[in-house]
Amino acid sequence: FALGLRNPFRFSFDRSTGELYTGDVGQNAREEIDIITLGGNYGWRVFEGTRCTDLGPESCATLAAIPPIAEYGREGGRCSVTGGYVYRGTRSTLPSGAYIFGDFCSGEIFMFHNGVQTVLADTELSISSFGEDESGEIYVVNLRGTISRIAGSIPGQVSQAHFSAPQRGLDSLPAARVGLPFAAGYSWLLGETGKSLPHSLALLSSEQNGVLIAESAIPASQPVRAGRIPALVDESAVTGIALTNPNTSDITVAFYFTDSAGSDSELRRITIPARRHMAAFFDEEPFLGSESLGGTFTFMSSEPVSALALSGTINRRSEFIFTALPIASLTSLTSEITTIPHWEQGGERRTEFVLVNPSDQAVSGELQLSTTEGLQWDVLPYSIPAKSSRRLSTPIVEPAPRSGSARIVPAEGPSPTAFALLQTLAEEGPVTQAAIAAIMPGTASLGFGDAAAAIETHVAVANTSSSPATVTVELTGPGANEDARTGTIQLPPFGQSALTLSQIQGVGPLTVPFQRAVRVSSSTPIAVTFLRHRQNQRGETLITELTPMDESSAVPAAQLYYPHLALGDGFEMEFLFVNSQPKGTQTGRIFFFGEEGGQLPVTLQQRNETGVCREQRRSRWSSPIRVCS
Repeated sequence: FALGLRNPFRFSFDRSTGELYTGDVGQNAREEIDIITLGGNYGWRVFEGTRCTDLGPESCATLAAIPPIAEYGREGGRCSVTGGYVYRGTRSTLPSGAYIFGDFCSGEIFMFHNGVQTVLADTELSISSFGEDESGEIYVVNLRGTISRIAGSIPGQVSQAHFSAPQRGLDSLPAARVGLPFAAGYSWLLGETGKSLPHSLALLSSEQNGVLIAESAIPASQPVRAGRIPALVDESAVTGIALTNPNTSDITVAFYFTDSAGSDSELRRITIPARRHMAAFFDEEPFLGSESLGGTFTFMSSEPVSALALSGTINRRSEFIFTALPIASLTSLTSEITTIPHWEQGGERRTEFVLVNPSDQAVSGELQLSTTEGLQWDVLPYSIPAKSSRRLSTPIVEPAPRSGSARIVPAEGPSPTAFALLQTLAEEGPVTQAAIAAIMPGTASLGFGDAAAAIETHVAVANTSSSPATVTVELTGPGANEDARTGTIQLPPFGQSALTLSQIQGVGPLTVPFQRAVRVSSSTPIAVTFLRHRQNQRGETLITELTPMDESSAVPAAQLYYPHLALGDGFEMEFLFVNSQPKGTQTGRIFFFGEEGGQLPVTLQQRNETGVCREQRRSRWSSPIRVCS
């Protein structure tokens, strides 16, 4: 006999060893796989998997229960384990000795091999059973009336992963879809019970014809009820949005466009089913704004929705260059001065300033540009109709490149949500663009420091006060190649600096590859951002803003979302986690979902030390017509 099983579903013997396996259906939290032994106690109802239930009759500390060999939680639509078979087939389509099992609700087929549990396939099946033929090949039974043979595996595929960021340190997870087709979707971050999540960004990169052509950072964020973004559609540029419904019921999203004069289009609505994802540009279904758009796009959701705005340009190489955009809040309005920490003008660099009016009234004020020395370089007045936007730029009158910071100073109405669109130009048009957001000044920020053969991190910091500032830059948390280092930057009143980590006295030089958390602080208010410079195979430099976390305004969250994932066909992502806590490790899990809400298998890779991938792939954000024109 054996005891302590709750609801075993599908026993099977390993035809090689004679061991008896079973899947045991949990009550409401864990599903488990057990190897049954004579007289064994498997813990129910004191344990559900390895989880202590506190239901008694014995305490978890004293019960000598046999733990499961594998288990999983009920996140992401999982509900009931279906036990399978140990593979001993003659075709070698699966690793010998791997135990294959599934989940009835999610349709996932799992493989447990050498102590590691992975997702073998993410299907639409209602998995009611498994079978084994004479040669040891394994079949999966669908309750809806089909039987399919499992023909092989793709190594390394997972639909969830664990991350752990040590105190004032970071963790990273590079992800791709090796051997699998392109897939879009979203991701859910879940912290340990009762604990907050670390600050997190996802780097989305795209290759075309074997060349890295674009990279942008997507922030992990909490769902919102409404937002507003600039809307631009013309012959070479386009804006779009990704929306994910994290709720367990359908939501309705209402939206409208506002032109540059402040006139609104008709209000339209779309329905996003529970746990589903959608992404489209504004000249595509379901938006179909116009072949030529300016102004803004506003959305309002019946329940909180996770949102990402994306802007892209197609250059003369037919390459789609994209960047994520900030989304203006319609409720958290302020009349405070905000600062864009970095802009560049001249040479191969161009900066355009985009201002979005988050209010229902006209706003006006000035965009004040300062140089690195703190001298005023230009003043651009703005006047924006209600709910609309403006794009401002300064003429290039000097041959020498200029750089510095910009302040948005409101005169009437709240401050616009603003960003600098920084582009690098070549004969073929733009080769990179990055949106650098306007932020409120603070005194301490924590971000991602990165260096490799093709990667450098620049720390852009602006002094927002009329007094000189001493800025401290610290490498924090554990690191494999560097000891803790501290450097300083001296800034004049309203001055600005954008140095690589190696150029900061007391921090550099660095040994590459290098990846550490970096803390930037001052006793006076400063505006900080990090700019990642990554060189592609053509020797062109791609720039990505890595927005740091302002330690004074960080809001603890137990769960966050990445509104958009794009993996395969040239797209890869790297998920970055930085812990701002002075003590303790921040841990959690990241779950990957497809557009339809099912688990999305991905490949977690080793980090590429050069920062450049070499597979030939194509872009999926641009429409096929535009890419091939």
